[in-house]
Amino acid sequence: MPNSEIAENSVFSDAQKKYYASRKEKTVPKGIPSKETFWLPDHSKIHEILGKTNPFDEFGAEWSAADLLLFLFPKKYRATQYEYAVKLMDFMVARGGELNYMELGDFVEKTGVSKATLYNKIVPRLIDVGMVERHRKYPDNRKGPFKLELSQSFHNYLFKMAKEWRRIVATARSKKQQLD
Repeated sequence: MPNSEIAENSVFSDAQKKYYASRKEKTVPKGIPSKETFWLPDHSKIHEILGKTNPFDEFGAEWSAADLLLFLFPKKYRATQYEYAVKLMDFMVARGGELNYMELGDFVEKTGVSKATLYNKIVPRLIDVGMVERHRKYPDNRKGPFKLELSQSFHNYLFKMAKEWRRIVATARSKKQQLD
């Protein structure tokens, strides 16, 4: 029942009406917005998802850009975006890791990728997580000529998280040994 109907309805007490009026001001979000999530499936199932026998072996099979993009655009939930993102990444890598806006237009024409999905979903997501940087010719303007470039920020961000987790675990184990 909408709050306006509650305020007018005589069945509700003044306290209930006051409560619903206060709730109207506070919209509680339902979970994390999908554009801000990073899909991390059960680590024991990664080998099935990536199709690699031992994906965590440091000296084993390398992960491709397509493998990494699975965590940003899971096939199960965003199959089309995943497909387009893989095509874009492959295109960028083939061109030395850089694309200007004209080359991006050529990419859209050649591959048949949806321009709206690419510009509104995929590129912003890749920029947000730090896989790609956008450099504008006129930095103060949100529109106009730009260049996309592969970025190390994604690596730096995740590497720092992993390094700190390793430190926390090592500290905990060290304390456990001291207690024993």
